[in-house]
Amino acid sequence: MSCEIVQSECLKVGDNVPITLDFTQLAARRWRKGALFAVNDVIRGNKSGFEFIATTGGQTGNTEPRWPKVAAGTVQDGSILWTAQAVSTFSLQKILVSVDWAAPAGLTISGQSVDAVAQTGTAYIRADAVGNYEVTATPTFSDTPATVEGFVIAVEVQ
Repeated sequence: MSCEIVQSECLKVGDNVPITLDFTQLAARRWRKGALFAVNDVIRGNKSGFEFIATTGGQTGNTEPRWPKVAAGTVQDGSILWTAQAVSTFSLQKILVSVDWAAPAGLTISGQSVDAVAQTGTAYIRADAVGNYEVTATPTFSDTPATVEGFVIAVEVQ
């Protein structure tokens, strides 16, 4: 397991704020230069708000295409024709199953939730005492063996 600081928060004593971490980069099937895809393979486009299904199989081009910004929009990419559709779990290589949140004394974690389609984990962090803290979020994914990563959120309470 690796750990890295992915977010910093500054709170006041008594604050109770939601923290959401997006794990899409770890889970989504993405476009790759010169990659082979079969008909009906699904990927997520970067910042497009859609996923894309291969209407024709083939090989991607040398540069990532300009993804359509409307549902059912299409784009030619090398020998593949991609069609935009609503985001679902079909474009994921693995699915976020859970996130274990851990905080030291001085912070309280509550309201934990996971959105498997968006690949996000959310928890509320309540600041109980002044100080500098680290909250650890440890997501678990559906792959076998399950991928487990550690992410740290630095929290300063004033």
